[in-house]
Amino acid sequence: MVMYYYLLILFISISFSSSFRGKIVDEYGDALHLVNVEVIATETGASTDMDGYFVIKNISENYFSIKLSHIGYRDRIVTITDSEYDITIVMREEISNINEILIEDERISYVKDAPVMTRIITSQDIKNSPYSSVKDILETAIPNIQNVSSNHAGISNNNVKLQGLDNKYILFLVDGARVSGEFAGNLDFNMLNLSNIDKIEIIEGGMSSLYGSSAIGGVINIKTNKRKNSLFNGTYSYLSESPIIEIFSLNQGVCYNNFNYTIDFVQKKTKGYDLTPPLLDEAMRINKTQEEYYSNSIKHTFGYNFKIANNMDVAINLKHKRYINTIHQYEKHQVHTTDENSPLYPFYYYETKANNSPMFKDYSYGASIELKNIQSSFKIDCNIEEYKKYSYFFNYEELPCYQYGNDCNDTNNLVERDFINSNNTNKSLVAQYNHAYKKHRLSFGLELNNDSYSSFNIYQYDHNNDNLCGIDTDGDGELEVQLDCWSQSIFNEEGSRDYKKVSLFAGDQIVFKNNNKINLSIRNTNSNNFKSEVVYAFSYIDKNLSNDYNFRFNYSKGFRTPSIKELYYNFLTHQPNIIGNTELEPTTNNYFSVSANTIKARNNLSLDIFYNKIYDMIGTKYLTNSAGSEILQFINYPSVTLKGFNCHYERILSSRDKVKFFYNYTNPESSNQRALDLISKHSMRFYFNKFISEKIQVASNIKYSSSKNAYIETGTEIKNFTLEEHVIIDLIGIFNISDFIKFKLGCKNMLNYKDKRRFLGEYNDVLATYDPGRRLFAEFIFNY
Repeated sequence: MVMYYYLLILFISISFSSSFRGKIVDEYGDALHLVNVEVIATETGASTDMDGYFVIKNISENYFSIKLSHIGYRDRIVTITDSEYDITIVMREEISNINEILIEDERISYVKDAPVMTRIITSQDIKNSPYSSVKDILETAIPNIQNVSSNHAGISNNNVKLQGLDNKYILFLVDGARVSGEFAGNLDFNMLNLSNIDKIEIIEGGMSSLYGSSAIGGVINIKTNKRKNSLFNGTYSYLSESPIIEIFSLNQGVCYNNFNYTIDFVQKKTKGYDLTPPLLDEAMRINKTQEEYYSNSIKHTFGYNFKIANNMDVAINLKHKRYINTIHQYEKHQVHTTDENSPLYPFYYYETKANNSPMFKDYSYGASIELKNIQSSFKIDCNIEEYKKYSYFFNYEELPCYQYGNDCNDTNNLVERDFINSNNTNKSLVAQYNHAYKKHRLSFGLELNNDSYSSFNIYQYDHNNDNLCGIDTDGDGELEVQLDCWSQSIFNEEGSRDYKKVSLFAGDQIVFKNNNKINLSIRNTNSNNFKSEVVYAFSYIDKNLSNDYNFRFNYSKGFRTPSIKELYYNFLTHQPNIIGNTELEPTTNNYFSVSANTIKARNNLSLDIFYNKIYDMIGTKYLTNSAGSEILQFINYPSVTLKGFNCHYERILSSRDKVKFFYNYTNPESSNQRALDLISKHSMRFYFNKFISEKIQVASNIKYSSSKNAYIETGTEIKNFTLEEHVIIDLIGIFNISDFIKFKLGCKNMLNYKDKRRFLGEYNDVLATYDPGRRLFAEFIFNY
């Protein structure tokens, strides 16, 4: 109850302001940035911020008019009365000729009006949410995105499913560049930060013809804020959500003439938590639901813009990011003592760090140059990313922590070391030319990808220096003695495997006189591992069947090539052995969807019906090898069908108050049970935002997921159990203390829901949700 009293006190303590405030949006409800707002017959004015808001202070008249102007939109004059001191104003586009449209640098343009259904999470949505990660904000904004946690090698890691497909089949981009950092097949979501996001675009359905491999389930493109609107600006924020996370972030931008520079620093840390019952005292490694970790990332972005002859704009951008995430794992030791007079007799337990704890480092570099005029653009974008896994040893010489008199928490007696275990390198170059010609918006491109994966042995301190994980005692070439490695290369030998792809793609958006549109795209991919693959897509939007609704039809053929590990795994020290499969076929799919939507100033309604037929999905299966031993091998599953529909409704209740409702139904079908793992048929989200005053608003988010089946394969047996349905309610108060300071305070999981399965003895780490229960959320934001 103390939390509720705090909320009440903060609500009452903040004073009200009489300043006139408004928001300007386009006809699709998206906020317009840098709209010029002029109070007619005065020298007073303002411009809108990134979220479309403007404030005009010290207005004494009860009746006045403002003039709005923005490039590409019709000027508008609005008369304000004393009863309208907080309103939303709609501006409409003014495009007199299709040839006057500037071509954007994205492979899909005009997202809000595109033939392909696209969801947008705006920066304002993020600011008004109680969420601390990209994964969480995706889960709450889109009903069919589900958070799935897993545990591999004693390390908790996360996965998401979009319309029944996990993140191996979803392409994640940051400013158009592919994100490739992963462990055990799961994307490292800690690399993605909310602190400097302009918006997130979610394109549901197959998009391989435009974006290449892995876009079978959709594309999630995170666009960051470039901070180009003032000389010196930034944001400092601190967020606390114990026991899940504590985040400090600093975003600083400098813009001078044609030059801009941004630095983003984010630090995350947590002690972790465990939902399963505490174990009895015994000597063992300690695994948690969420491990303790400490991470930090720093990103530099440089931009330079200038003009050359024939009104050609040139933009040069450079970027570099460094990310480090250190996982802290622990183990218990049992120490025996013969001193019968000791209070610790006959034995006691104590806890230390654990050897061979993981550490992840990601280094990314990017450079691009773009030339653009009124009709055409040409861009070359080059990106390199190295995602490395290290193993950390706090006690590399293995001082016996279980012997009486040895204290393995005294670092003076220990030798610390860390060793690289693997290096996943991805290099890409994209060259794209766009041109607007009459009714056509044409795109042509070339994409080169060079992926490599290196894996190394990590030797124990007393190994025999023969570069082998084991000892040949009789000279017959066979390693008879126990391994002298902490971990072995996943290829059974130190080395690298690579994967090269060359793709050509083309697209055309045709705009008819009645403003209906067709998107056509095709891609041909050649690789050194597989034959040529051709995929294509067709989408159509009709704005004339009804005065109130837009209708869309979309078909796409997509593909995902097997990863290097899926092809070449030969991990013989893992039990059971994990074996790759060079005979794997690429995963392909046929995706169909039909949708209708209406977007008005106060109402937004959409219905999307989809059907996704997937062939040769890649997974694992327990098999027996020629020696009679059990192995876990990558195989192609039989076809999987995912069908269902999405429903979305948003209503603006007043000038800023709004309510959103999302519902998803997904029905999976497959003869292979593992392909149906952890998919809820029904998912709902309800979001409500209410302004109590100009300075205080309340937001609530309700999440519902129906029951889902979990399938655990143990040898030839597959165990099936049901995870229960659940509801989680979050409430947050947002206090706009001034133009520069914002404070958020709320309660998450107010009903304190925690899955009861955590008390079961078998598979109690497979839960419907991994939420740790009711907790406080607080965030301080300072903009300058």
